[in-house]
Amino acid sequence: MKESKYNISVEYKGNWLVYNLLKSTCVILDCDEYHRFKDCRSFEGSKQLHKMGFYVDKDYNEIKEALYYIRRNTDQRNQNLRRHRIYTTLACNARCPY
Repeated sequence: MKESKYNISVEYKGNWLVYNLLKSTCVILDCDEYHRFKDCRSFEGSKQLHKMGFYVDKDYNEIKEALYYIRRNTDQRNQNLRRHRIYTTLACNARCPY
């Protein structure tokens, strides 16, 4: 197993937020958990993190999966048009009146 190349890690006040861009999954780890997470073999939650896309098999082609999502979200009639889904929330700070 190896860490996904689509993981983004951000440290804030001793905790780490790790977000996977390809699967749109997120975890918050304390400092010790994060250091074990970076060493894929020694983290006790590695099976769950593998299911969530944070770890991938060594021979897995993530770029091929990313290209699949790009092609799936591209309009077949107009290759310059892409479809995106925006999830709204009542906790948004845009102050929309809904």
